[in-house]
Amino acid sequence: MDTSLKSDNNYAQYRNKNRRQNSMGDEFVFVRKIDGISTAPIVPLMAGITNADPEYFTDMVMNGFCERYLTVVEYVVSGSGYITCDGNVKKVSAGDVYVLHPTFTGKYESDKDDPFVKKWCNIGGRILPALMKAYGMSEQANIFKNCPWAEKYMDELHSILSEYDENDCEEDKLRITHIFVDFFNKLAKSKEEKNPTKKESTIELMAKYIDGNIAGTKITVDSLSKMFYVNKRTLTRMFEKHYGMSPIKYITVKKVECAKNLLREGYSVEEVSHMLFFSSAEYFRKVFVSVCGISPQKYKTKMKKKR
Repeated sequence: MDTSLKSDNNYAQYRNKNRRQNSMGDEFVFVRKIDGISTAPIVPLMAGITNADPEYFTDMVMNGFCERYLTVVEYVVSGSGYITCDGNVKKVSAGDVYVLHPTFTGKYESDKDDPFVKKWCNIGGRILPALMKAYGMSEQANIFKNCPWAEKYMDELHSILSEYDENDCEEDKLRITHIFVDFFNKLAKSKEEKNPTKKESTIELMAKYIDGNIAGTKITVDSLSKMFYVNKRTLTRMFEKHYGMSPIKYITVKKVECAKNLLREGYSVEEVSHMLFFSSAEYFRKVFVSVCGISPQKYKTKMKKKR
């Protein structure tokens, strides 16, 4: 773990200078340098506990999280605060959880008379936004009321991140991903119980995840099985029942649909093959022809002539 920010207090100095954040009550469990956009699946950025004072605020109106693919997850231990987004102000109190999407451009602040204490994690990468979409967290600021059980998830994440090793982190990243899948699933269920709506099935959630992440994410039957806690045999039966094809075929069809869009946008066959995780450009050509009856290069030329 890079501790330079933590040791010399550069991060605290940045907050004072930045004028968009006043959060000097942070106790960091984990912190790393934010060095530009990361499109990796999951990138832990910061985690800690905030003992807010009455002047605490974080204002992202002029500087959206999307610049860093940053998802914020916070659990209110005690006290209360306010989240302002799109002109709406919502109160959060002890036991509440809020999840801020990377596109969040609002602000959140402490109640001046009852400052909150909160445990939090800031996570970069594509997986959390994908999970938010899969679990119906469609707002910039998603608030879940009265979830005292959520503290154990935050404590578990903090425990992992307190010993996180940048040079040997693949297992920890997988553990963090699994925790968030379980955590977000339970948050969504808790909201459904309080506000009953049509419940999406696991197969619908998996299909949404595939559809939204087919480009840039290597999706396999194994990864789906681990992410959604469904064994591979059951997973295969679910896809065959609902979509009339195996999960491998479903993923392949979605890859070809995405490939068509990328080819129309001007990407080369080799670039598309790489972006969609085909083993080689030649194998991509073979799959494309089997589905479309035409080579990707001929398809690209054909679409170009139609413009």
